[in-house]
Amino acid sequence: MNTRLIRRLVPALVGTVLASALIGCAPSEKSLEGARHEIYSSNEAVIESSNAMVTGTVVSQSETQLDGDMAPTTFSEVKVETSYAPKGLAAKLTDSSVTQIRTGVTVTVMQLGGKGWETPYQLLKEGETYLLMLSDSMLAERPGFYTTGGPAGIFSQTDVGFAPTSTDGDALTPYSVSQLQAIPAR
Repeated sequence: MNTRLIRRLVPALVGTVLASALIGCAPSEKSLEGARHEIYSSNEAVIESSNAMVTGTVVSQSETQLDGDMAPTTFSEVKVETSYAPKGLAAKLTDSSVTQIRTGVTVTVMQLGGKGWETPYQLLKEGETYLLMLSDSMLAERPGFYTTGGPAGIFSQTDVGFAPTSTDGDALTPYSVSQLQAIPAR
């Protein structure tokens, strides 16, 4: 091959590779990233950080852009099928500042992100049933709950119970139907 041609092709090839790498590494405009301040060592540790533990089905969802947030917030309305009072959580349920969640009520679960956004955690899906560990939002203007520890508080329904969704390093284990039946209900 001609030396002159090689001298022209090499810089062009290097430039193309660098441009492709830089474009591929650029963050998406619809991507959320974040770090959690706590990684949970067990299911019990998540429960101890929670105000409520429920199984429920997402019956509807909406998105709203809240002041100051770059991404929308997804509001999932969850119809509570069972509200649990496990050891470690029961003491918190007697505190008058905590919303009492009972079987049959519908609660609002808030998550940052929405349709078309890549998030570092699973957004709840309409029509799906979950086991959720919830923390009171403490927002007077937007009463509701967050999932405790983001993904740590979300367990997806399986054929035999509920499996943790967190891939953040939490040491969480699935709940079988029989394990849940052994937890006192509210």
